[in-house]
Amino acid sequence: MNKQKLIIQVTVIVILFLLCFGSATHAVVFSTPAHSLPFESHIETYYVKLEPIASVPLGEDLVVNGTTNREEGTLIIITVEGPIEFLPKTTYVENATFSAIFNTTGAPAGNYTVKADDGDGNIDEITVEILPIEPILTPKIMPTVTSTLIPISSPSPTPTITPTPTVTPTPTPTGKPKLRITHELSAKTGEILLTTCIENIGEGEAKDVKLTMGVPSQIKAENLVGISAVGNTLVWTGELKQGEKHIIKQSIIPLKNEDIEIPLAVSYIDPTTHELVAWDTIIKIIAEICCLFCDDKCCEMPTLGIGATVAAFGIVYLLVRQRRKLGK
Repeated sequence: MNKQKLIIQVTVIVILFLLCFGSATHAVVFSTPAHSLPFESHIETYYVKLEPIASVPLGEDLVVNGTTNREEGTLIIITVEGPIEFLPKTTYVENATFSAIFNTTGAPAGNYTVKADDGDGNIDEITVEILPIEPILTPKIMPTVTSTLIPISSPSPTPTITPTPTVTPTPTPTGKPKLRITHELSAKTGEILLTTCIENIGEGEAKDVKLTMGVPSQIKAENLVGISAVGNTLVWTGELKQGEKHIIKQSIIPLKNEDIEIPLAVSYIDPTTHELVAWDTIIKIIAEICCLFCDDKCCEMPTLGIGATVAAFGIVYLLVRQRRKLGK
C-alpha cells in the first residue's frame, strides 16, 4: 500500500515538472543587436528676457525691447505698472525679438515695473523710472516808471525845519530767489483732488509772494487747504525763505463735460533788485478726464467705477501751458 502511494507521488511530481519546464525549449529569446544606439531626447526650455531701460523723462516714449527663443509670431503681452497702470500692449516675436512703445505724456513721475509674458508661464520683469519735468521759470523785471509832479501855485506856508533822518543801510541779500510750482492730481469718487506746491529753490528769500488761482464756471472748488477764496479767485500770500515750500489742496467737482482751464498767477519781490517778478500759468484738464467725475446728466455717459477712473487718469493726466509776463 505504501509502495503504491510512493509511485503515485513520484508520478505527480514528474507531471508537474514537465508542465513547468518542458516547454522551455520552445521559448523565443529577443536580443538587442550590439550595434544599435540608445534613444536620445532634448527638451528646450522657453524664456522671455527684457533689456534694461534707462530713466525716461515725462512726456517721452517708453520703449520696451526684449529677446526670446519662442517661435516666430508668438504673442507677447507687455504691461507697465506703477503710480498708475498703463494699458497693456501686445506684440509678436520677430527674429527672436519683441518690442512695444508706451506714451508717458500725463503720467505721474515715479518707478514703474515693466513685465513681459508669453502666456505660458515664461515671464520677465524690470524696473524703470519716469522722471518729472521741472519747469525753469525765467523772471522778467518790470521797467522803472518815473513820474513828474507839476506844482500848483499856492500861498507859501511858513517853512518848517524838519530834522534830517538817520539813514540805515539796507543789508545786501545773499542771493536771488527762484520759485518752482508743481501739481499733482488724484482720483476720488465724484471729484478730482488737485495739490499745488510752490517752493523756493533759489539762494535768497522771496518776499511778498502772491499766488492766485481762478475758479472757472464749469467747476466747483471745495475743501480748500492752504488758500482762501475771494469771490471766484483763490488767493495765498506770504514769504518763502530759501528751501521753504507751501502746499495748496482743493477738491475740484466738474459741472460740465468741457475742458477745464484753471489760470494760475504768481508774483514776488526780488530782494536783490527790489523789483517785482511775475508770471502766469494755465492748468488744463481735458474733458475726457472731467467726464469720469461729473454726473450722468452732464456727460450723458454711464458712471464708471473707481478702477476705470484711475486707468483713464493714466492715459490723459495733466496738461500745463505756461505763459510768462511782466508783473504789475
